[in-house]
Amino acid sequence: METLQIQDVNTTFSRFALLFETTLNKHAPLKMMSRKQQRMHRKPLISKGILKSIKTKNKLFSKIQNLDKTDSNKWNKYKKYRNKLNHIIEYAKMIYFKNQIAQKGNNSRKLWSTIIEILNKGKKQTNVINKVQNELGSSDTTAFDIANTLSKYFSSIGEKLANQIEKPILATPKTSPASNLQTSFFLPPTCPAEVQKGISNLDAKKAVPINDIPIKYLKLAGTTISKFLSDLFNTCILDGEYPDDLKIAQIIPIHKSGSKECCSNYRPISILPAINKVFEKLLYSRLYSYVETNELLSPSQYGFREGTSTELAINEIYNYYLHNLDQGSVTCSIFLDLSKAFDTVNHKKTFRKARKTIWH
Repeated sequence: METLQIQDVNTTFSRFALLFETTLNKHAPLKMMSRKQQRMHRKPLISKGILKSIKTKNKLFSKIQNLDKTDSNKWNKYKKYRNKLNHIIEYAKMIYFKNQIAQKGNNSRKLWSTIIEILNKGKKQTNVINKVQNELGSSDTTAFDIANTLSKYFSSIGEKLANQIEKPILATPKTSPASNLQTSFFLPPTCPAEVQKGISNLDAKKAVPINDIPIKYLKLAGTTISKFLSDLFNTCILDGEYPDDLKIAQIIPIHKSGSKECCSNYRPISILPAINKVFEKLLYSRLYSYVETNELLSPSQYGFREGTSTELAINEIYNYYLHNLDQGSVTCSIFLDLSKAFDTVNHKKTFRKARKTIWH
């Protein structure tokens, strides 16, 4: 790839994306798969030997399908071959899923997805939304109107819920650990080696937006593009700007429960370009290191931290119960499930608090 000079981050990244796409289309153009190829591609348990046997079975059937079924010899030969092949395929399925469960036994998420795949085998699932009810009470049926209605609901529900929250009586602020910090936060620049590592750690099975660079090819081109991306990320950090193309997300509404016509029964999944994940990891590692070093997080926070888990949180609560039980004390627990917790957070206030806590 040609050398790109970092000037304006938007223009530079657009040129990079166009150059990458042109190079990819030249050396690895997309090819349309037939329906038969798509079916076989979705069945990794079908080996070349089984595929060859399926072709043989189809040839046998094509020879006898116009024959009278009273010709028992040829029909029996076909049925015997077909039944034996079906047994082989069922045995291959059993071995395949047995190996999948053994390989993913230590990863509960992947193990559960395999179990769901086994249970849903043969079931057709559709995610098509045919109708939703808009805020005026009427129904939208076209794809364009449905998309606009869901988008408007997802973008406004957080503010609506936040406005319904009663304003708390402000108490006298307590001194926080951050008020005694002697060091300020600093984002050190990245380097091609760190970017290359981030690219190699990307999961190629993760979804990317339509028309985005597939993760598989990002990983293959990692050594070539890591220098450019490191320069781009450093420029973004210094200038406080980020390419607009990387801010565009593909929103997928996932039905939770209840009526499929009600917008509140969907939750949005945002799929951002894969390069965002690399930059996000760079920022996360720096911010997390600072927060942990200066002990800014509560010891009781078990979520989203290294070396912690929900099991440890449950264990702490359990031990607290036992201690109070031994002391003859009464223990009361309150569990809160916040609706749209992230969406109702006031980002401006959060950012101001972060500036006072970290940068000052």
